[in-house]
Amino acid sequence: MLTGLAVFVWGMISWMVLPWHNMTVKSFTNEQTVQLSLLQNIDSKEPAIYSLPAMSSEKNKEQTGPYAFIALSPMGLKFSPMMMLKGLATQILLALLIVGLLMKTSGLNYWGKVKFVTVIGLVTAIVASVPNMNWWGFGLEYSLVMIVDQVIAWFIGGLVLAKLTD
Repeated sequence: MLTGLAVFVWGMISWMVLPWHNMTVKSFTNEQTVQLSLLQNIDSKEPAIYSLPAMSSEKNKEQTGPYAFIALSPMGLKFSPMMMLKGLATQILLALLIVGLLMKTSGLNYWGKVKFVTVIGLVTAIVASVPNMNWWGFGLEYSLVMIVDQVIAWFIGGLVLAKLTD
């Protein structure tokens, strides 16, 4: 549980204090026009993923632009304590899964355990970020920040987990 909490706290610092995530997400020059256009061109009030051009479109196979991959919440997104609890629960679950893997190893000293957990963080970050960059056009800068963020998170988690399992 402490490992998940440590990773969660790092995530809060990374997203709420450090500027690097905000530096990789761009803004539209006229947000109100884009918001209005999006709302006028969707058929649901439920959160959904949209692509432009549509994935079923022949235009999607061409290399013309613009292209967009949008996670859209038409009713807005309000951060809440429940979102924070779900985030914490997710990190605790991941830490439990990783401790299960760590327990399958033998002969690792403290730094070996830290390295093991950090490598898991690197592998999962690459699995989560590189396909999005390749298939959906996520920018290199954004993807690298996401990867580095997760490696740092699980390095910190590894420090805690290695101490707890010594």
